[in-house]
Amino acid sequence: MTLLYDESHKEPRFEDYYSAFSRYLTNQGGRADVLGAAPITTEHLKGYDVLMISFPQEMFSDDEISAIMDFVAGGGGLFLVGEEGDFNHFKKNLNALSTRFGVTFNDDEVLDPTDRIGEYYSIIHTFEEHPITSGVEKFVIYGGCSLKVEGNAKVLATGDDDSYSTEGYYKAGDYPPVLCALEHGSGRVVCVGDGSFFRNNFINEFNNKQLALNIVNWLSGGEAETGAEKEDVMKEIEELEQKYDELNALYSEGKIDDDEYRRKAEEYGQRLDQLERKLKG
Repeated sequence: MTLLYDESHKEPRFEDYYSAFSRYLTNQGGRADVLGAAPITTEHLKGYDVLMISFPQEMFSDDEISAIMDFVAGGGGLFLVGEEGDFNHFKKNLNALSTRFGVTFNDDEVLDPTDRIGEYYSIIHTFEEHPITSGVEKFVIYGGCSLKVEGNAKVLATGDDDSYSTEGYYKAGDYPPVLCALEHGSGRVVCVGDGSFFRNNFINEFNNKQLALNIVNWLSGGEAETGAEKEDVMKEIEELEQKYDELNALYSEGKIDDDEYRRKAEEYGQRLDQLERKLKG
C-alpha cells in the first residue's frame, strides 16, 4: 500500500496531523509520501496506490483534475477528507473533485447530543456492511460535515437517530451520511466528512485505527483484513518499537554496554521482522 498525501494546495501538514498513521502503514509494509509542490500530474501519481486530499485551501486546475480522474479510472484510489465549516473556501475546492463522483461535501456540521465526547466530538456507530467497516463498531468525528451522496456511491456510516447537521441539511432522524465509497472505472473513491479518526491524537481511540487501515487497504484494491489476531500483532509491534526507543535512550546515556545493546537490538529486530511478515501474510 503506497499513499501520496497532497500538501500542494495548502492542506494540513501530514507530519502534524497523520504521522502516527504513517507509522502503522509502514508496519504493514506500506509507505506514505508527501507531495509538497503543485501541480498534481500523472507523473507524480505513478507508483502510488492512493492519493489523499484533506480539505484543500487552494483550487485544483483543470489539468490536475484530469490527472486525478485518469488516475482513479486507471485503478488508483482517491481519499477525500472534509471538515466542518468552509474556511478559505475549501469545500468548493474539494467539491470540484468529489462531485465528479456524485458526492458533495455540505457546508454544515454533524452533531450528536447523546453519543459524544465533550461538546463537538461525535461518536459514529451506525454502519453499512462493507470491507471498510469490517471490524469497526465506533469511530469519532470532530464536528465534521455531512455528505450528499448520489450515483453509485454507497453510504457506509451515518449519524444515529438523534444526530443532525447544522444549516438545515439534515434533521434528527435523517441519519446524516458521513462516510461513503464507490468504484469508478478500475479505481475506487472514499469520501469522509471529517478526518479526526486519522489524526495523531485520536487514531488509537475506539476503532479509529482499524477504519483508517481498512480505507487505505480497500482503496489499494484489497479487502480489509480484520480480527483479534491482527490487532494483537499490531499491538506487539508497537510495544517492541517502544522498547527499541527505550534501548536507544539507555545506550545513549551510557547505562548499557555495546554487547548488551547489540544483543537486545538484534532480538527486537528479529521479532519485528517476524511480526511484519505475519501481517503481510
